[in-house]
Amino acid sequence: MKVLLSIHDTTPYFEKEISILAEKLADYKKSWLITPLWDGKYHFQSAFTSVLKGDEKILHGLTHRGKSDLFSTVLFLNNNLSRELRGLNRSETADNLKRGISLFEDSFAQPPKGYIPPNWYHNRYSLDLLRELGFSFTETWTSVLGFDKNTSFRTLPMSFDYGKNFLLSRFCLWYSRMQIEHTKPDLIRFAVHPQDINHGYLDPIMSRIRKIKESGYRFYSYEEITTSP
Repeated sequence: MKVLLSIHDTTPYFEKEISILAEKLADYKKSWLITPLWDGKYHFQSAFTSVLKGDEKILHGLTHRGKSDLFSTVLFLNNNLSRELRGLNRSETADNLKRGISLFEDSFAQPPKGYIPPNWYHNRYSLDLLRELGFSFTETWTSVLGFDKNTSFRTLPMSFDYGKNFLLSRFCLWYSRMQIEHTKPDLIRFAVHPQDINHGYLDPIMSRIRKIKESGYRFYSYEEITTSP
């Protein structure tokens, strides 16, 4: 049984929360999902990137902002603009990805091997462009995809940050516990967000992560999962 533990929205804007998560999750293999230009304003510095040292790092959009849409308004109960690739044409999508790659390289001295879009939202061009640009893997809402070996793992993420929709967040916290204790899926995608801390979910999240480990799950990187035979 395998688990992918990812920390979304990794950006200096959430420096305090990221530092807490780095400390709490120090003993677990995990992947940091990097948004290099959060909301178009925040840049990485060496003091921040050193906190992420030793773990897998994945490109997670460019600004984590996009055009307003009904999905975000209904799901998050506010005008959360998180579907960054929505409405972009092929050229605009390519420019977005290339700029993200460039800023990622500036921060970590190497290109990203993986790309996971904000809100797991791909437009009609993004998957082909990721292959063309040399990415090895990505995620959709329903699957983990490996390009190098043409692998696909179908699984829904355990995620708890739904903006102001706290009722949905609480339901997902409860449902994740039921899955871990009773369903025990072969592959768990466990997604943590910095805002989970601000919403008071850190303790139940850590409880679930410990339970996952106690249940015999092994923690993997995305690269390991997608390149396995």
